[in-house]
Amino acid sequence: WEKGPAHVNALIKAKEVEIAGRTIGKAHSLSLLEGVEVRDDQVAVVIEGKQNDETVDLTQYPASFVFEFESGKIAAKAVTGGSEPLSDADDMRVELVQKLRLAARRFKQTQCPPRYVEDLELAAILIASSSAAELPAGKILSAYRSVESDAAAICSVEGRKEFSADAVAMIEDAWHSFEDFKAQLPNVIKIETNRLTLNLAVGDALAVNVEIEKLTIAVAKSTIVAQSAIQALAEGQAEVARLQQIIAQSSNQSEIASARETQAAAVSQRAMVVRNFVVRPLKFVREHAVKGIGTGIEKSTQAATITGIALLAGYFSGPLGALSFLIASFVPLAKKADEVKKLSPPDDMTDT
Repeated sequence: WEKGPAHVNALIKAKEVEIAGRTIGKAHSLSLLEGVEVRDDQVAVVIEGKQNDETVDLTQYPASFVFEFESGKIAAKAVTGGSEPLSDADDMRVELVQKLRLAARRFKQTQCPPRYVEDLELAAILIASSSAAELPAGKILSAYRSVESDAAAICSVEGRKEFSADAVAMIEDAWHSFEDFKAQLPNVIKIETNRLTLNLAVGDALAVNVEIEKLTIAVAKSTIVAQSAIQALAEGQAEVARLQQIIAQSSNQSEIASARETQAAAVSQRAMVVRNFVVRPLKFVREHAVKGIGTGIEKSTQAATITGIALLAGYFSGPLGALSFLIASFVPLAKKADEVKKLSPPDDMTDT
């Protein structure tokens, strides 16, 4: 109860799904992602304690990374700003870089914490590095959150007493220009929308992040997980740690509140990447283990992959189960992982 109603509600939902014989279907709708209505065919159905496999949603949703099999391993691909940003996005990008640099230069002349200047400079370097369409969406959101958190503290009542009016105005202008710029990038908008649907409680953020770290460490043992996937899962941890340091050390209550909100957003973004990662091997099993398609060497390769996936599911099922108590939409995925870790390939897939 100390973790608040959101945490308790997640526990209740998880327990409901565990009850054998309960069927969730057309009798009423269920939101797997908090606040988002989902189709009946996306809702997990539990009959006699076992999920109907075809109703578990194994779609990869908008996030910083998507995952695919490459040369027999699960690899990550960074999502960019989008192939069709709005027409004036690059003009706004150039102007934003200038504003970020000017604000950084101005705050170097103050007694502000060094991170304010560093965050502005790093954001400018990132945004200047490529066109709007090619910028990595996850890194853009991370940079924006850093600037937003700093600017919110500077523009607070306490901050306005500490910094001159022109310095406050410069970072406020850069902050809102950054907000306008990211709104021009289609994939960034989709990721932000998806993040908000998770509705992660601020008080649950650190607990969720701990389980994400456990999952990342665990899956690194797998022989079918590429290094790019491990790096994708680890992305964002430094940001969460940096924000925790601000929360622990700051005496500015506005800064602490802003850092907590920003940290919850960063953890939500990490959770979305975790979801995309775990659904990829689970979907492979749905597509190949049951159907047993292919012949000869292809069958043997599929069998080896399924064996590797079963081991991988064993690695991530524990942390994923813990996450399902904090994020309701992870419940059907955790149950599916528990099934997959016990899997062995059908006999007709091991024949060569």
